[in-house]
Amino acid sequence: MELFQTSGTIEDLRWFFKLARTLDGLLMSEVAFTHLGVTQNVGTTSVELRAEVGLLSRNIVYQGSTTPSWNTTIQACPTGFDPGEFAVQTCFLGRYGEEIGSDQFGATIMVSASMDSTSGTQAAILRLSNIEVSNAGQAFRLGRYPVHFHMNGNMSSSYIRSLTIHQTYNRAVNIHTSHYVAVDDNVIYNIMGGAVFLDDGVEIGNVLMTNPNNIVENNAVADGTHFGY
Repeated sequence: MELFQTSGTIEDLRWFFKLARTLDGLLMSEVAFTHLGVTQNVGTTSVELRAEVGLLSRNIVYQGSTTPSWNTTIQACPTGFDPGEFAVQTCFLGRYGEEIGSDQFGATIMVSASMDSTSGTQAAILRLSNIEVSNAGQAFRLGRYPVHFHMNGNMSSSYIRSLTIHQTYNRAVNIHTSHYVAVDDNVIYNIMGGAVFLDDGVEIGNVLMTNPNNIVENNAVADGTHFGY
């Protein structure tokens, strides 16, 4: 397998792949799960398709509490369930597999400050890296997202990097009238709603390609029934 060694620079606070090493190892027992791997030929181009593996655990954990008495069993969606935007919905909880429900009232991280600054300084700065966020967000409550940049204007000094965000109840990352935020190398899994959401459509310069002048790269979004971005 290949191991990528990365290094960062203080000047621009971004990570770059520098070195790839090949490791040889011996399995002491058979692997527990099957991962699909195929080569798809498109014209004269070969595309390697492999299941992506994301590490969800981190040493630092930010999570909401759960109330066991509120837990319920969510049944798996019926066979033939179509998650398409215009399809007739037969599974309103929107999950493919049976799982445990909760009160869906989780923890949130919000940064919000006035965009007016006579000195030109950024009133709010949020820098998160290598932490695990789970049981976060509050279902159906406006503005209560796991990670929420709320009307801050220029946030070029802010980033969320190498986070895992999973088991959430209201999106994952919400950027609302905030610009130039770096969102990279994150793993987002098993969430309710859009994973990375640009709220008003006026947000620019965020390093996140689906919205004008924004870049989305090296983020993994899995197990969604509708839209990831």
